[in-house]
Amino acid sequence: MVHEMIDGTYRQTNLPNESPEYLAKREEVRLAEIELRNARERVAELRRAMPKGATIQDYEFVEGPTSLDNGDAPVRKVRLSELFTCLPSPAGRGIKGEGLRDDSYAPHANPLPKGEGEEAPDRSLVIYHFMYGKKQTSPCPMCTAWIDCFNGIAHHLAQNVDLAIVAAADLPTLRAHARTRGWDKLRLLSAGESTFKYDLGSEDREGRQDSMISVFTRDSDGTLRHFYSGHPWLADDIKERGIDELNPIWNVLDLTPQGRGTFYASLDYGTKVQAARR
Repeated sequence: MVHEMIDGTYRQTNLPNESPEYLAKREEVRLAEIELRNARERVAELRRAMPKGATIQDYEFVEGPTSLDNGDAPVRKVRLSELFTCLPSPAGRGIKGEGLRDDSYAPHANPLPKGEGEEAPDRSLVIYHFMYGKKQTSPCPMCTAWIDCFNGIAHHLAQNVDLAIVAAADLPTLRAHARTRGWDKLRLLSAGESTFKYDLGSEDREGRQDSMISVFTRDSDGTLRHFYSGHPWLADDIKERGIDELNPIWNVLDLTPQGRGTFYASLDYGTKVQAARR
């Protein structure tokens, strides 16, 4: 019965006691889900088809050791170009970069991509702008929830893209928060004295922070480009949920009869799995 069209309804279960009213509404939801899926595909296609973005400078960040258990030193400066784990080649293919990522810094979950010979696929660089540092004196709980999710899927993302988290906070402060969250699979960077966050739009001149995700590419000649950035704000009247697609928390809640309600992530419940007290 499941996956069969019966009486105008594409059945999702083998339960024999689902009412006609339920089945009719479930079919309405299924058709809406198809529309949503197709809309997502159209948006992704439009995004992929965008022309080359603006060229950008090779911003400098500050990075600590790979393992959070090894303290915060030694510290090194790292360029945006070094966050790509493939070197560019004229043929449009990435070449594995010998020494590009030092094992004492490179997260084990984000290795150089595997490939035959010396070639590996071109990769995009994805950076999440963490609202922490300067005017944002405490870590943003919502950003923290996003980064919790990224940490959980970092080993999957590493098969196709390079990923890093950038904050305005100084390195020891950023890494201290990361320890409380168990972010052991992410490349954690401080923007330091660079204008990276301001230029991209996740920081204003007064140091107020905003959440944001950005994608960068590199041409065959090494030219760095901004490809795409997304904010929670989509318009003056849409100030939230602009990047909800990237987070499973609210998408899972939307499956339930209770929905997402007014839930906001909080640092208070930490990382322990426990039911909220009502």
